[in-house]
Amino acid sequence: MFIILKNNLFKLITSDPNTNLIEAMKEKLPLKEKLADMLMDTLYIGKEAVYRRLRGEVPFTLQEAALVSRKLGK
Repeated sequence: MFIILKNNLFKLITSDPNTNLIEAMKEKLPLKEKLADMLMDTLYIGKEAVYRRLRGEVPFTLQEAALVSRKLGK
């Protein structure tokens, strides 16, 4: 499914909430900050655990998603 954003840009919306969360994090993250580093600092998990989530091998828990949303929703 696609949604239309301003300026006629299209964005893919999948049925996988984990993929949607990762894409939203990439969009909201400040340019200078690295996604993996932010997740390690926010979720207090190691680098390997972060990369397993980013590759989709392990889904983000609801609590992790809430913490990230709070961090990036400033």
